Amino acid sequence: MVNASSHLLVSKKKAVVLLFSLYAFILSLIVLPFAIHGDQEHYIAFYNALPGLSFFEGYIAQKNMLGSSEPGYFIFSYLSSVVLNVDRVLVFAALNTILAALIINWIANNRVSILVICLISINFYLLVLFFSAERLKLAFVFFVLYLTYLSRFRVLFLVGSIFTHVQLVVFLISKAILDSISSLKILANLKLNRKVVSVLFMALLGMSLLVLLQEHLMSKMEHYISHSGVLGLFKVLLFMLMSLYYAWPKRLEILALFIPILVFTAFFGGERFAILGYFVFMFYGLQVSRGLNLGVIATSSYFAVKGILFLDNVFVYGDGFYR
Repeated sequence: MVNASSHLLVSKKKAVVLLFSLYAFILSLIVLPFAIHGDQEHYIAFYNALPGLSFFEGYIAQKNMLGSSEPGYFIFSYLSSVVLNVDRVLVFAALNTILAALIINWIANNRVSILVICLISINFYLLVLFFSAERLKLAFVFFVLYLTYLSRFRVLFLVGSIFTHVQLVVFLISKAILDSISSLKILANLKLNRKVVSVLFMALLGMSLLVLLQEHLMSKMEHYISHSGVLGLFKVLLFMLMSLYYAWPKRLEILALFIPILVFTAFFGGERFAILGYFVFMFYGLQVSRGLNLGVIATSSYFAVKGILFLDNVFVYGDGFYR
C-alpha cells in the first residue's frame, strides 16, 4: 500500500513537471515572435549580428549593443548563433523550458498545490524572465542548478550565474556572510577546516569579480542611482518580512540573503532586485502549507494579473513593459 502510494506521488510529480515544461515551450514559441521591442530589440540585433563577427568582435559587440561585459551570456549566444546556427526563437524557447523544468521540479518536490502552480504559470516575474530579461534568465538557470544539485562542485553553478549576470553577486555575498558566521564559531574553537578555507576562497573570488567588473558596475551604478525609487525598496522589505514570518527558525539565513539585496536595491534601483527578493520569499513561502498560505496566494494572484497585462502588452506593442 505504501509502495503504491509512493509510486502514485512520483507519477504525479513527473506529470506536473512534463506538463509545465511543455506549457513553457509552447507559450515561448507563441510569444517570442511578438516580443521584438524594448530590450528584446537589442538582444535580437545582437544575436543576428554574431554570425558575421569573430569571437572577440562578438564580445565587443555585446558591450556596445547590450551594455554588458559578463561573458556567460555572450558565450551562450555565440555557441547558439555561430557554432550551432540555431534559430533564436527555438534557442530561447528551449532555455525557457529548461528554466521552467528546474523550477517546477523543485516545486513538485515540495508538493505545492496545483492552484498555486496555475498562478505561478502566469506570474509576472516568471514571464519577465521568459520574454524580456534574457541575461538574467540564463543566470537563473545556473542559480537554480546551484540550489538543486548539492554536489561539492555546485559552487561552479553559482559562479556561472554571476559571470552571466553580475546582479546575482548578491547571493555570493549572502553565501559568504553565512559561511563567515559559521567559520567564526569554528575559529573561536581554534579549528581550521574546509568551511574556513571555503570562506577565504569565496572572499577572494568576490574581490576578483569586483575588480574584473568594476567598470561595468560603476556604469550601472551611475545609471540606476538616477532612476532608483522607494517602491522597489519597499517591495524587497515586504518580501523580507513575509519570509521571516513564514520561516522564522531560519531567520539568520533569510537576513543573510536579504541584507545584500536591500543594499544593492538602495544603490542600483528597485525593480531589478525586487525580483530576487520575490524569488527568495517564494522559496520559503511555498514550503508552508503546500503554498496555500495568505502571503503566497495574495502575491501570486497580484503577479498573475500583472503577468496577463504583461503578455497583452507583448502581443499588442511587442514589449511587455510598454507604457
